Amino acid sequence: MFLVFMMYVKLKFFGIFRDYLNNEIDVKVDCGSNISDLKCYLRDEIFVGEFKILIGVLDKSIFSTDIIILSDDYILKSDDIIYLLPPFSGG
Repeated sequence: MFLVFMMYVKLKFFGIFRDYLNNEIDVKVDCGSNISDLKCYLRDEIFVGEFKILIGVLDKSIFSTDIIILSDDYILKSDDIIYLLPPFSGG
């Protein structure tokens, strides 16, 4: 028998994600989870039914903290605040 420890991260939505969902959610993930795992969770658990349209946007979006853009292998830490930013343009 082995133990799997869980932790929470806060995921804040912007743009089209905020249009469809609340401003933020708390996500319960396994310790050692990374951004790629978080994307899978969103695809499988959140972006279902009427929110399935968001999957295509997710694939083109970036995850960040308030300081840096995160790669898919970034290991999540307990109480991280992660921002989900859809593609954007502007001047």
